[in-house]
Amino acid sequence: MNDKILISSLLVIVVCLTPLFPLHEANGDIRDDIAKLKKQITTTENDITKQKAQVETDKQKIEQQEVTLKNADKTEREARNAYDLSPTSDNTTKLKNAISSHSNAFKKLQDLQKDLRTHQSTLRKSEDKLVDQNDKLENLEKFLKFNYTLKRDGKRIGIALSKTCIILLQNNYTTNCPRNEEIMSLYPDTSNQQISGSFIKKDGIIQRGNPNVINHYKYYDYTKEIMVWTDPPSDVREKFRMITIAPDVQEYFDRFDMSVRNNTIYTFDTRIVAKDCTTAIIDSDQWGALLGDTIYYMQNDCKEGFTNLNNTIVNQRKNSYIDITTSYKYQLDKWFKEAKEKSKNAFLINPNKTLATNEIQK
Repeated sequence: MNDKILISSLLVIVVCLTPLFPLHEANGDIRDDIAKLKKQITTTENDITKQKAQVETDKQKIEQQEVTLKNADKTEREARNAYDLSPTSDNTTKLKNAISSHSNAFKKLQDLQKDLRTHQSTLRKSEDKLVDQNDKLENLEKFLKFNYTLKRDGKRIGIALSKTCIILLQNNYTTNCPRNEEIMSLYPDTSNQQISGSFIKKDGIIQRGNPNVINHYKYYDYTKEIMVWTDPPSDVREKFRMITIAPDVQEYFDRFDMSVRNNTIYTFDTRIVAKDCTTAIIDSDQWGALLGDTIYYMQNDCKEGFTNLNNTIVNQRKNSYIDITTSYKYQLDKWFKEAKEKSKNAFLINPNKTLATNEIQK
């Protein structure tokens, strides 16, 4: 009964906290959406700048056309007065031209005013669009921040088998990869399985089932307990510091430090830990000894002094000796030198002189 009340309460909390836009299964999707939205906002802002300039241009054209219309109206009145006083052929022509000019000026003013209204409408739509985009951006950034409430600190450690281990276990191959139940016998799973999924037999091995509650991980926002999860659901793995057990973790270089010092280069084996202490891979052959040490190490931010493992391999390079007399260049130089001596003795009168200053034997 208490469990049912707990789950019902959690559902209410989750519904209240759920943002009013589609949820993303991964924070990477949110970051991608934020990046795209920022580009769209920049485009909209550039459009607004251009549209504002266009509106100002329209207003200036209208002002100029109003002056033109005023002048045309004056010209038409003067032409009428002249025609009324003297309806000659010349005054008739002038009046017709004045009326035509006034009509064209009025029509052009109407067209310019229509263009202004169109451009102002486009500008208002762009400004409304920008407000909407900024609102969406603010919501996404809030959600991203909210979604990261579970920080990847040492308080939440996840333990998972690599895909290779899972395949080996599912097919009953001989392997040193542990089963999830073996892991939990040493380091019990501390998640709430009624919320985050209980362990079931799936594909022939014990694995965690699907979470029973949408956004189940939000439940743990309200606890400060140190937690160790076995086979955590995929939607929380990027929020945890993850330890993956994998077969045959081979000797590797630290890609951030591959320098050779005093003819010595350092490599590592059995455990790989990310520089930011968010992920680690340990060798399944020694998982029993490595797992506890790695959990403690990651709970303490991977600081020196919090691990008993020394997985550094010192590779001392010895000086290489090369017999220079066996090289092609050395032998070629020697042949040229001998050939020059033989030529001097065979063809020159005085071998002590050079080829350039000596006389050749006839």
